[in-house]
Amino acid sequence: MTDMSTPPASAIGQSIRRREDRRFLTGAGQYTDDVVMHNQSYGVFLRSPHAHARIKSIKLDKAKAAPGVVEIFTGADLADAKVGGLPCGWLIHSKDGTPMKEPAHPVLAQGKVRHVGDQVALVVAESVSQAKDAAELIEVDYEELAAVIDTTKAAGNASAVHDDVPGNVCYDWGHGNKDAVDAAFKSAAKVTTLDIVNTNSWARTDIVTVPKDLSAVGDSVVDDQGAAAAPVLFAGERVDAVHVVGGVGSSERGPEKVAERFG
Repeated sequence: MTDMSTPPASAIGQSIRRREDRRFLTGAGQYTDDVVMHNQSYGVFLRSPHAHARIKSIKLDKAKAAPGVVEIFTGADLADAKVGGLPCGWLIHSKDGTPMKEPAHPVLAQGKVRHVGDQVALVVAESVSQAKDAAELIEVDYEELAAVIDTTKAAGNASAVHDDVPGNVCYDWGHGNKDAVDAAFKSAAKVTTLDIVNTNSWARTDIVTVPKDLSAVGDSVVDDQGAAAAPVLFAGERVDAVHVVGGVGSSERGPEKVAERFG
């Protein structure tokens, strides 16, 4: 049998075999849902059923009184705790030199939801079922607004996704020599036009585990230990590295990650 414990000296010209299958086939793999720690609690997000709506009120009394509930957080709690929003990772300028619009992106919705599934509240309970049951008891009064559901019609739409960005245009960016490109198209023997749909996906986390001796366990806890923010997020905490597989990845930081740690 080929020893797969050591990778080949060079991957060039090699057929690289998977090295992780043995632990999967023998039951030794550990997924994020397999992680169970002492005094572990669970978080479930209550998400918006509307694509665009104002939050008029949130009633938590019944949910907080439900069995097993440890705490419930809303956008107001994060604002009071001065937890910042999610910044854009790449700031650019429009062709006219003006900076891109960067509206607030709170971890939990504050005053308004902007897409179906937008995070409204985080329920932390002693079990997943208790957290789910409590989430169903939260009463949210929404004022539904007109939604922009077609990106090709979003620019200039009367319904602003962000109130401080009228017209829904973040930036108008370009690169290269437009005159040369226009000339090339004009002189081309044939021009083909097509629409390209970007199917880039976002991994939505509905349930997170919140052990009391660790800030959070999500689908990227291993990567988070090596992330630049880890010394701050885990300051003063003991972090035990657990080999977790099956997560989608952590190339992006979403509201779930921040809410996990705040919990």
